[in-house]
Amino acid sequence: MELQQTRKKIDEIDAELIALLEMRMNLVGEVVRFKQATGKAILDKTREAEQTKRLKSLIKNKEYEETILHTFESILTYSKEYQAGKLSE
Repeated sequence: MELQQTRKKIDEIDAELIALLEMRMNLVGEVVRFKQATGKAILDKTREAEQTKRLKSLIKNKEYEETILHTFESILTYSKEYQAGKLSE
């Protein structure tokens, strides 16, 4: 496969990732509304530990594990920041 073809496929995957991340953030918005209604805290260490374990189990190529887990750590960090911003409105 040529470089241009590979980059085109990466661009297509990026577009899919963006759409999925937007869907995820819509759901985070629902979580925020629940937390506002119940007074539940943003940080849930038990949930985060469960997520990390679940995500690890989904990674088929362990060579990518560290990179993928760091990516999800970023997603979770920014998700919590978004929640904090919404909860403080």
